[in-house]
Amino acid sequence: MFKIPDFSVADIFYWLFLGIILVNLLQRRHRAKAEKKRLATLFIAIGLLILYSGILTIETYTLSGWFYLLVVGAACTLMYLLRKRILVFRFKDPETGKMLPLSSILFRDIDYTEDKKEGQEPSPPSE
Repeated sequence: MFKIPDFSVADIFYWLFLGIILVNLLQRRHRAKAEKKRLATLFIAIGLLILYSGILTIETYTLSGWFYLLVVGAACTLMYLLRKRILVFRFKDPETGKMLPLSSILFRDIDYTEDKKEGQEPSPPSE
């Protein structure tokens, strides 16, 4: 009979953390073009690391469920304070409204679609 493996909440944040770190490592190849986005993924990874370590501590020492709120509150406060550095990802071109390709969303600080003219300078991201 097939047995479903037991997963804890900490395991979910562990894999999310590893995925964000992997994206950050991929962004290092585009260092000159995506410095802001690379720092944004690093800050997101730090927030996930706080969540992971806090939840793992709660599960290890079988603490009360109220401590989950404390850990989530601390991570949300950190994310709120760093929101201008974290929310730099744009999914649509500000001029045309078209969806941006994944390479532009992750690897370029200046967002533009591929079908713009070669000589035209892309617009800077709106703040």
